[in-house]
Amino acid sequence: MVPFLTAVKSRIILADGAMGTELYKAGFFINQSYDSLNITAPNKVSAIHAAYVAAGADLLETNTYGANRVKLTSYGLGDQFETINKKGVELARAATEGKDIYIAGSIGQAGHGFKKEEAAMLLCEQAQVLEAAGADLILLESFADMEELAAASKAIKAKVKIPVVAQHSIVISGTVRGLSTEDEGELQSIRLIKMAEQLSRIEADVLGLNCGSGPTELLEAIQVLLKHTDKPVSCMPNAGHPAQVGDRMLYLSTPEYLGEYSGRMIRAGVKIVGGCCGTSPLHIKEMRNVITSIQPRLDVKPVKITVTSSDKPPVEPVPLSKRSSFAEKLVSGKFVSSVEVNPPKGLDCSKQIAAAEMLKKAGVDAINIADGPRASSRMSPMSMAIQVRNKVDMDIIIHYCCRDRNIIGMQADLMGAASLGLNNVLCITGDRPKLGDYPDATAVFDFDAIGLTSMADRLNHGTDLIGNPIGAPASFLIGVGANPGALNLDEEMGRLERKIAAGANFIMTQPVFEHAFIESFMNRLRKFSKIPVLLGILPLYSYKNAEFLHNEVPGMTIPETLRKRMADCTSKEAGMDEGVKIAREILAHSKSDMAGVYIMPPFGIAKLALGVIE
Repeated sequence: MVPFLTAVKSRIILADGAMGTELYKAGFFINQSYDSLNITAPNKVSAIHAAYVAAGADLLETNTYGANRVKLTSYGLGDQFETINKKGVELARAATEGKDIYIAGSIGQAGHGFKKEEAAMLLCEQAQVLEAAGADLILLESFADMEELAAASKAIKAKVKIPVVAQHSIVISGTVRGLSTEDEGELQSIRLIKMAEQLSRIEADVLGLNCGSGPTELLEAIQVLLKHTDKPVSCMPNAGHPAQVGDRMLYLSTPEYLGEYSGRMIRAGVKIVGGCCGTSPLHIKEMRNVITSIQPRLDVKPVKITVTSSDKPPVEPVPLSKRSSFAEKLVSGKFVSSVEVNPPKGLDCSKQIAAAEMLKKAGVDAINIADGPRASSRMSPMSMAIQVRNKVDMDIIIHYCCRDRNIIGMQADLMGAASLGLNNVLCITGDRPKLGDYPDATAVFDFDAIGLTSMADRLNHGTDLIGNPIGAPASFLIGVGANPGALNLDEEMGRLERKIAAGANFIMTQPVFEHAFIESFMNRLRKFSKIPVLLGILPLYSYKNAEFLHNEVPGMTIPETLRKRMADCTSKEAGMDEGVKIAREILAHSKSDMAGVYIMPPFGIAKLALGVIE
């Protein structure tokens, strides 16, 4: 497994949800030690862990939250302290079924009546047992007492070698008698800043918030914490506030609600999300769906290739300007335009051909044909490209993704495209099947976009992937994607630099709606390359469309001001007009830095693209 802290820096980690409320639902009442169920009802504990694994969790918390020696002694279980903690780790590990899932040794507050130093020693003893049992990290959770959390974390860091996550529990809701609403807001702001300052000083590898409040309130608090620390941040809210239904207290927040807020937390900068009281495997499954939509391409494991030696030097590649008329325009400095025309879900390309004819007549330089966008099943982009080219004399950029073919199939397809004269290729990794109509389909991912770019570049030099000569070289104009609004721009720029080194000739960005993102991206790109960039533009169609793109499409952020402009539109036509107006403003602001524009009209409405290009 990748070390936990390395994984936290490179991707979003999804923790599991509640253990206590799930055990309560299973029929175990609160007048007993839930931690002791590790030895008295291990199958029940294992079933809950397994349900969280099936829901998509990357991290399981051991059922040891209250398993320090003193708390167990109060139940007459002090002599089983080590056994209960070790069994907690064992049950969680067994539930992973060999998958790369991290085990967090869960530790709660020591209990009442302890000085902070005494509490720290007590919890440090438990942490050492959990580490020896094989936990990957220690999770200090639901600590309302900040001083106890600080002391415990410091003591544990001094004794264990595995990472420590320190989470504070804060209750935000409620009013203060005698204060106005305005004064209450100011008091809460001061309180959150003080909390963030204290938490940021704690000696731990990851800082976070959990329990106490629901997702709305913890999001507010976590945004303050993020401004006060450079460490990775975690957030695991309750499923809202409990409500009394009959004689039971129930958490009523829906999985969809928690999922939506997990997306907001991630976009704010949180690296570990999960659930606390009242959350279930259904909540975690919905959070996994949101994470997959935001960060779909994880764990791509490149295939190792051994290049055979060859006495013949690589063939000199075809000059860039000779590879296609689109390439010639890019080299000459002409501001180029391209519009995406997605392939049909059936066998009839007549609508796509008509759209290409209209775009050609309007002066558009090329059309893009996507490859199974959003993991949907559509006609092959190469097949559609041939049909369009037979009717319309214009450049075509075919997208090609790594999801569906192994390296043998990818190389065969690229050589086939080259032989057909389909020379403009956008190399992309591709969305995971879970986003589309066939979520259980097998994803290949022998390569990611970097490896695919290298493969195309080798063909341009007259050799296949392992150095075998192929005769005349291919003439690919190789495009790659980039996301100026990426959650982790450092990682995005690092990957882009590798794509360029692998042989990329131009860049097409994902849709961008914020000028600051574009400017930051271009400033950083200039430091290592002068490669042409086509700015991605997506005209909004309606307020509903804007909300969907903002909340559910990978890497897409639409500012609230723009979403409000769309919300203020009183008709379908007004919404489309406003969407085009916003797109024109974005393009006008950034055009001078770009080699061209790449327009993705919503729902395939090509006339919206023309409204932008005018």
